[in-house]
Amino acid sequence: MYARPGALLSILVIVLASISLVSAAGSALASSTTNVTWQQVNANPPVPPSRDSAAMAYDSADNEMVLFGGEYVTGSGGCYSDTWTFSGGSWTQLTVSPAPTARWGASMVYDAADGYVLLFGGGCNGQGYLGDTWEFHAGHWTELNPSVSPSPRAYAAMTYDAADGYVLLFGGNGQVSVNGQPQNATFDDTWEFRGGVWTQIPITVGSGPSARTYSAMCYDSSYGKVLLFGGEAPGSGNTVTVYSDTWVYSAGSWSQLTSTGPTARAGEQLGYLPSVSGDVLFGGLGFTGGSQVQVLQDTWIFSSGSWSQVTPSNPPGARAFGAFAYDGGTSGLFLFGGLTYTGAQVVDYADAWQINGPAASSPTTFGGLTGTELLLLVVIVVVVVALVVAVVLLRRRKPTVTSPPGSGAVPPVSYGPLAAQPPPPTGPYPSPPGYSPAATPPPAGSSYAPPPPAVVNSGPTSPSAAPPRALFCPRCGAPTAADAAFCPKCGRALPPPSR
Repeated sequence: MYARPGALLSILVIVLASISLVSAAGSALASSTTNVTWQQVNANPPVPPSRDSAAMAYDSADNEMVLFGGEYVTGSGGCYSDTWTFSGGSWTQLTVSPAPTARWGASMVYDAADGYVLLFGGGCNGQGYLGDTWEFHAGHWTELNPSVSPSPRAYAAMTYDAADGYVLLFGGNGQVSVNGQPQNATFDDTWEFRGGVWTQIPITVGSGPSARTYSAMCYDSSYGKVLLFGGEAPGSGNTVTVYSDTWVYSAGSWSQLTSTGPTARAGEQLGYLPSVSGDVLFGGLGFTGGSQVQVLQDTWIFSSGSWSQVTPSNPPGARAFGAFAYDGGTSGLFLFGGLTYTGAQVVDYADAWQINGPAASSPTTFGGLTGTELLLLVVIVVVVVALVVAVVLLRRRKPTVTSPPGSGAVPPVSYGPLAAQPPPPTGPYPSPPGYSPAATPPPAGSSYAPPPPAVVNSGPTSPSAAPPRALFCPRCGAPTAADAAFCPKCGRALPPPSR
C-alpha cells in the first residue's frame, strides 16, 4: 500500500483536529465540575434545633427530605428522637407514634428497591448501641424485625447500591464481649439489605477496607459503584488512626483506588451530585498530630475515578458530622447542622446549606449536546474518518488481475523485461510415412506432384540461421504449400518459411 504526501498530510490534520476537539470538550467538562456553588438555605420557623450526627435521607416516594434524631451538646448534652421533613423551602415537624427511640449516629437511606426510607442502629447515652431496623413511609415509622441483623452499632456507613439493587452497610463502632465483658470495637463487616432481609456479604480478610467508623459512603451513579472514603479506628493507647484511603464496592467485592485525594479525616460529609457527575466531599475532622483536632472546611469532587479540590466562594463554616443528602426537589446536595470547635468547646450548628453544580439551573451544553454526548460524537467522527481514509488507501493499491480459465480475458501486460524466448526448432523435420524425396515416386493414381526442391542458401551456414521450411506438416505429415501458415488437414501452425 502506498500514499502520496498529500494524503499523509490530510490524515495528520484530521488526527490533530480530533485531538483538539476532544481536549476542548474535556476542558469544558472539567470546568463544569469545578463550577459548584454553596448557598445558605434560609427557611421560615419552625426549624430543627442545632445538632450533629443526625440521620437524613431524601424520600423519593413522598418527594421530601426526612431528618431524624441527632445529638445536642448544650447543657449536659443528649439525643433527639424528633422527625422533621423539609420540602419547598420549609421545615415541618411530625408527631408520629410509634417511632425510633432517641439516638445519634443512626444510618439512614432511601431504599429504592423496597420503596421506603430505611433506618438502622445508632446509639445514645444511657441506651448503649442499638441494632434495630425501621422503615419510614407516607409519614409513618414502622419497626421491622428481620431474623438476622448486623450487630448493634453507630456511625456505620450506609447507602443504596443502585447497580446491585440493595442497601449496603459497612463498618461502624459498637461493643463486643471479651471474656464476658463489653469492650468498644470498630467493625469491618459488609451487609446488604433487600426485601426486608439483612444478609452479611462474605469478604475475604484483607481484601476490603480495614475496620473503621465515622467513614463516609455514597453511590456514584456515573461511576456505577459505591464509593467509601476515610474514617478512623482506635490506635495504640489513647490515639486514633485516621484514614485517607478511597475504596469502591461493586457486585460483592471491594477494591482500593490509588487516586490522591483529600487528607485523612473522619466525620466528613459525602454525597453524589448529578449536575457534576461526581461525588462532593465537604469538611470533617482532621488531626494535625497526636490528638490535636482540626475541623476542615474544604470541598472536593470525585469524578471519573479521581479526586480534585474545588474552591467555591462562600462555603459553610468548617464542620463535621453534618447531615448530608441529595435533595431531588432542588437537584442539589442538602447539608444540615454538624459540629465544630471553638477552642476546646464543641459547638453544634442549626443552619442549612445547599451545593449545586451548573446543570442544576442551566445544563452546560455545546450546540445542544451535553459534554458527554459531545465527547461521544467526536469519538464516532474520528473512527468514521479513520475508516474512510483506510478504505481509500487500500483501494489505491496496485491491482493484480487474474482471469479464470476459459474466460477469454486478455492477461495483463508485463511491465518488466521480456522473458527469454525459446530458440526456433532446428534439425530435419520428420518425413511422412513412405516418403523419400530423392527416389520415391508418388503412388499410382495419385494426383500429387512434388513441388520443386526448396532453394537453399549455398553460402556458409550460421548457427542462428533458420532452416528451410519443410513442405509437410510436422504433426500429421500432410503436404503443405510453401507459403501456408497452417496445415490444411490438422490446422496446426506451420514453422515459418525459410529465409
